[in-house]
Amino acid sequence: MGSMDSEIVLDLFPWLKVYKDGTIERTAGVEVVPPGLDPQTHVFSKDVVIAPEPHVSARIYRPYFVTKGPKLPLVVYFHGGAFCVASPAFPNYHTSLNKLVAEAHVILLSVGYRLAPDAGANIAHHLALRIKDSDPGLNLKVLGIGMIHPYFWGTNPIGSEFTDGIRKELVDKWWLYVCPSDKGCDDPLINPFVDGSPDLAGLGCDRVLVIVAEKDILKDRGRFYYDKLVKSEWKGKAEIMENEGEDHVFHIFNPESDKAKSLIKRLAAFLNQGMAVNVE
Repeated sequence: MGSMDSEIVLDLFPWLKVYKDGTIERTAGVEVVPPGLDPQTHVFSKDVVIAPEPHVSARIYRPYFVTKGPKLPLVVYFHGGAFCVASPAFPNYHTSLNKLVAEAHVILLSVGYRLAPDAGANIAHHLALRIKDSDPGLNLKVLGIGMIHPYFWGTNPIGSEFTDGIRKELVDKWWLYVCPSDKGCDDPLINPFVDGSPDLAGLGCDRVLVIVAEKDILKDRGRFYYDKLVKSEWKGKAEIMENEGEDHVFHIFNPESDKAKSLIKRLAAFLNQGMAVNVE
C-alpha cells in the first residue's frame, strides 16, 4: 500500500479504519473461536452456510443432552457490533450464547450477516415488521423479539444525548458510514419514529422485551421505543428491563458478573414463554 493509498480517510473508532484506496481495516471484533462442545455449559455448536453468494453463514447452538419431550424453542440471534464488526465466532458472543442456551434450554441460530458497508438496520425490529408480509406458505410465526441494548438513533438528541456530545457524535458518525443515505440519522432503518417509518402496530409478534443499560448512550432510545410501543395500537405485550450502573453490552464483556447473570436469566425466562423468538 503506497503512502497516498495508506491515508486514512475515515476512522470509526474503535471499530474500523477506511483508507483512501477503499481498503477497510477492522480494528475490533475480529477474533474468532471454533464451534464445538463447551465443557462448562455442555452446549454444542456448529457452523453452517445459509447462502454461498452473497455469503451468509450461521452458528447453531443446542444443549448437548436433550431428552425426548416437547420441541425446544427456536431463537434467531443477531450479534452486535454497530453493524460494522464482530461475527457469531467472536469469543465474547460465543461465550454469552453458550450461557444463554444452557440457561434457557433452547435451539439458537446466530446469524453471520454481512457487515457494513454491506448491511445495516435494527435487524430484529425490521424482521418483525416484515414477517406479516411474508409468504403464508412458510408457516412461520415469530412469537417475540428480545432487544438487548438496541441500536435506535436520530438526528435530534433526546435524554442524556444532550449532555454526552462526544458519544453522540461517535454514534452519528458510525451510522452515517453504515447507511450513507440522504436521510442521515433519521433514516427509518435506524429511527423508527420519523415520517415514512412503518407503524409499530405492524409488528408481527406477540411479545417484546427491551433491555437497556443505565450508562448506555442508546438507553433513552430504547426507553422511547418501549413507551411508543406500549402506546401504539400493537396488540402484544411489551416488557422493559434496565441494567443499573452498567454500559452497553456489559454482559458480553463481563459475563460472570451478577448483573450479567441476571440479564441472561431474565432473557431465558422471556424465551421460554414461547417457541420462536428473535434476539439481538
